[in-house]
Amino acid sequence: MIIVHGLTGAGEASGWQVALVFGVGLIGSSVVAVLRRELDGFVRHVPYSWGNGRKVEPQSEAGGALVESAVADLVDQSLDKPPSRIAVIWSAGGNGFGASKADMAAELSELGKVLTLADRLFASYPTAHQSFHMLSSAGGLFEGQTNVDQASRPRPLRPYGWGKLEQEQAFGAWHTSATKICYRPSSVYGFSPGGQPKGLISALLLNGLRHKVTHFFGRSDTLRDYVAGSDVGQFVAEKVLHAEHSEGPHVLVAARPTTLFELTAIVERILGRKIYVQFEANLDNSANNSYRPSVRPQAWRPVDVETGSREIYAKYLLS
Repeated sequence: MIIVHGLTGAGEASGWQVALVFGVGLIGSSVVAVLRRELDGFVRHVPYSWGNGRKVEPQSEAGGALVESAVADLVDQSLDKPPSRIAVIWSAGGNGFGASKADMAAELSELGKVLTLADRLFASYPTAHQSFHMLSSAGGLFEGQTNVDQASRPRPLRPYGWGKLEQEQAFGAWHTSATKICYRPSSVYGFSPGGQPKGLISALLLNGLRHKVTHFFGRSDTLRDYVAGSDVGQFVAEKVLHAEHSEGPHVLVAARPTTLFELTAIVERILGRKIYVQFEANLDNSANNSYRPSVRPQAWRPVDVETGSREIYAKYLLS
């Protein structure tokens, strides 16, 4: 995990912001990047591993103690006064749609440990504004639903979605005076630290450049919703910096459904060549998923799929 710290405000009104980011994959790394830019901030890496692959390894109490010690050292050695804002961001859910019940149970256990750790941290800095930000999944919660709006309720179809719903319920039941905000992004695309493609669009671009086949688990007319990881990171970071009260859950979706066929055409326009795709329609992943624009938070302004795809192509693949 990563601790980001920096000053907000100016002069006597300035204060230290401390943010603890658990999980620095695609979304978490985007949150860290925005916080560093907005705070002109510094980062500290703390060894709190989430294991390899989909399975989340159980953590000992030593992991939490390391984090608490790192924050205390930061406050004592680097800050001239206690933090005015302290935030915890949970984006550590490394499981995907194929996760088992056991995978999701392990992930829920890890969230519980971080909530307990947040209780102890917040108690150590009672004068600071305290907030906890949890990343969930619109795709997992609303899989198979179309025209999702404010009245729609989660109806998960697989253990991944049920696991995310259980995490939201645990988060909602957590008794705290801290600001609590939950985020539900749809299918996120981009590149994680180290240049690893995340999401279908990134895989399409990379495979297209390498003349490799991309396997679609769905039909050519299957509708999906895609958002850029950088947009999600920007939105979450703004809430970390400025939110004063609990709100949400925020459904972070494009609300412009795109078929897999249209997605292929977009990537072909970007690359200027035909790409190789194969549709695996016999697999149980072909249900449509779409959202009404009214479900999105007012301040959420995601780029469209083609613009976002061109941006990650230029940033990660063109050089």
